[in-house]
Amino acid sequence: MTRSFSLVSAHSTDIGNVAVQQDDALIIDSLFDSETSNLYAVFDGHGSYGHCCSRFIKNTLTQLITAHKEALAQNIENTLTQLFEIANNLLDEETAIDTYISGSTAVVVLVLNNKLVVVNLGDSRAVLAKETSQGLQAVPLSEDHTCESPTELERVKSRGARVEQLQIGKDFCGPLRIFKGSLPFPGLAMTRAFGDSSARRLGVLCQPEIKIYDIQPEDKFLIIATDGVWQGVSNQDAVNIVGKYGPSQVQEATTHLTQFSLEAQKKADFDDNTTNICIFFKRS
Repeated sequence: MTRSFSLVSAHSTDIGNVAVQQDDALIIDSLFDSETSNLYAVFDGHGSYGHCCSRFIKNTLTQLITAHKEALAQNIENTLTQLFEIANNLLDEETAIDTYISGSTAVVVLVLNNKLVVVNLGDSRAVLAKETSQGLQAVPLSEDHTCESPTELERVKSRGARVEQLQIGKDFCGPLRIFKGSLPFPGLAMTRAFGDSSARRLGVLCQPEIKIYDIQPEDKFLIIATDGVWQGVSNQDAVNIVGKYGPSQVQEATTHLTQFSLEAQKKADFDDNTTNICIFFKRS
């Protein structure tokens, strides 16, 4: 099938006001040696070994996906779910990485011919920009796996998780987190992730959610980003920022979004790495 567009992409990242860069990003054009297949992903590590987890998962998933072209063609959703589980098992077996209270989220996007395959695990996010009569509209292509989701919350609570905000002194602040009994760990803010072996009995999954979307003529670009962007920037804000640029300015667009997210973090009194990839659908 001939594509009705070409893809132009770039990424930007910043360590933010923290000590370790735990984000990672991946751009592979001509996946499977084909001009109609591409792979994009962001990974967000957490915990003491989070940077090791994100990089291990990035490398492992790349190898697994490129090695399973035929299986993906037969049943892409089942195959990707299995590959995420295999990657998680391999992470468990990596003796140099302690995953007891460390792990990584991931948003992986495959562009195959005229389809987007969005694979989400955790609280990074994929957002599509669509042209409408009212201007560019942000369309989420993933849902955050956090305790703000009633379904996710019900699952972890049914497995015995204590769910509450982090307590600092007498005050509770920040997002809802998952704790084990009366213990002060794992303190996980997401309900699905790679690693985090201490949280698995509490219902935390490595099973991704997958959305397959047919790219439409009115679709302009896609943003995938770690939660360091979304903590202070709405989906529509991100689309408005990137929408100021065209395909030939994709690096300027992704850099602007990074800088804007850092300013938003300051206003929200939040510190984190920030990483995003912008992918424009360039039509002649």
